[in-house]
Amino acid sequence: MARSIAQVVSPERKRAIAALLARHCAARPSHPAQVAAYYEMAQEVREAARWWRKAALQAHALKAYAEAEAYYTKALAGLPARHPERFDLEAQWFYLSRMVGRGSTAERIERLQTLQRQARTPGQRAQVWFLRAITLEEEQDPKGALEASLKAWAYGRECAPGKAFYPLIFAARYRRVLGQLQEAQREDLEALGLAQLLTPYHLAEAQLGHALTLMLLGRPREALALVDESEALLAKRPSPPPSFWFLREKTGLVRALVLNSMGRFPEALPHTEALIQGARESGVLWAELVGLLARAESWLGLAQVRQATEELERALDIAQVLPWARSQAQQLYAELELLLGCWGTPGLPSAWRRPPWSGREATPPAVSTPSIAGGEPTWPWARPGPPAGTWRRPWPSTGASTASARFPGKGYLPVSR
Repeated sequence: MARSIAQVVSPERKRAIAALLARHCAARPSHPAQVAAYYEMAQEVREAARWWRKAALQAHALKAYAEAEAYYTKALAGLPARHPERFDLEAQWFYLSRMVGRGSTAERIERLQTLQRQARTPGQRAQVWFLRAITLEEEQDPKGALEASLKAWAYGRECAPGKAFYPLIFAARYRRVLGQLQEAQREDLEALGLAQLLTPYHLAEAQLGHALTLMLLGRPREALALVDESEALLAKRPSPPPSFWFLREKTGLVRALVLNSMGRFPEALPHTEALIQGARESGVLWAELVGLLARAESWLGLAQVRQATEELERALDIAQVLPWARSQAQQLYAELELLLGCWGTPGLPSAWRRPPWSGREATPPAVSTPSIAGGEPTWPWARPGPPAGTWRRPWPSTGASTASARFPGKGYLPVSR
């Protein structure tokens, strides 16, 4: 019956009914997306965009990031090019789309060019350079990302400490990727100073970044002490605003990475659970991925092949959407292959690949599967170094079987806006 009536109602009448419903819902407690949908049906594009924006902000506050990204997209579709709120909406969409695995790099580059043309103030220029940095990171260009972060920081300093804070956090992050640990420590300390002028949440974020630098400098006990400080700081306060992206959960992740670097794998395992579950509930692939990689590292440290394989299979699935993370998952897969000593053995999961450095060595090492019966596994790299002229690992020995120490890139994963 309802379908029959709808077929005989004229388009003008339908738009009028939709407009009445939109105004009725807007005057009462209603979900903003419902109001926006009615305004869209009424072809009142600007009103629809205004309510899609409200829906996006509400979803963002509830950590429903995938929904927020979809609502931002709808809001942008209805706003004119010179609308005063368009710049901020474009920037929010840009960052969210990357976190939830929506949109292509090419689309983000096109949006970035639009933002660059629209930027007028130092604060907007700082934001454009910051987004350029994470785009270059996505293209696996950490040097370019570092330069862009430093430019964003320079523009941010002209505005306010809040505008300079995250570019500095990310500059330290890219320093860790490049192995410039002394410079990263210098920028960590400057970020800690800026955080004192902002909020306790900024301070906790800066402490976690500095903890990762200390871990890579071979000072894990100091790193754990900083994580303890960060947790204590957050425990006294309400849940962080959504712009801090799983800040409570990231303290567990950083703790797990540091414990892994100390070879304390059983202690590390439970600390990634909150981040992984929260990321799955919110649809944030980036956060799920870094949690999986840290947990896979713990399973590998315990020589638990089945569990490590499950985590890495899921990580590689996510890496199909977030290609910038694929090499890190592959590196851990290579470690798993070393553990099994079965290069090229039939029956391995289809996603397994030879590691990136395989072309540089003539032959892979022959490694026996370590035995875990009766105590700790016997890791091939826990023994004295190989004789001169034989195959060597392409990472520095730290005395512990941990990817966070071997691969500098692991030192920056958890610290994100």
